Amino acid sequence: QRNLTATEIVNAIREQNIQVAAGTIGASPSNSPLQLSVNAQGRLTTEQEFADIILKTAPDGAVTRLGDVARVELAASQYGLRSLLDNKQAVAIPIFQAPGANALQVSDQVRSTMKELSKDFPSSIKYDIVYDPTQFVRASIKA
Repeated sequence: QRNLTATEIVNAIREQNIQVAAGTIGASPSNSPLQLSVNAQGRLTTEQEFADIILKTAPDGAVTRLGDVARVELAASQYGLRSLLDNKQAVAIPIFQAPGANALQVSDQVRSTMKELSKDFPSSIKYDIVYDPTQFVRASIKA
């Protein structure tokens, strides 16, 4: 009815949900001793931002948005889960890095916050960070 293919929809989402380097301030041929990279924030974070992605514009100016042809939900960040650690019941608290956030800073802050919070845990409660993808980032920086 709207004459759209699945490939066109996927391409529109990819094209409008990217983070790109927009350029550099103070780069050649400038004589500035300081250079600053400019990043254009493009990663979408809310269901409404995804729903507003423009898929097609008709010759008469009518706009078809993703929300017009699809139910938009960020379900992956809302899944429930059952957790075991060392074959014992556990509580998992997944933490997702926000777009544009520094992964190393997020990891450091989580570790710092958990260390502080654990001071008030009952003696029978302990915490463990079982997955931290920044371990690989840190290893590559040291290499």
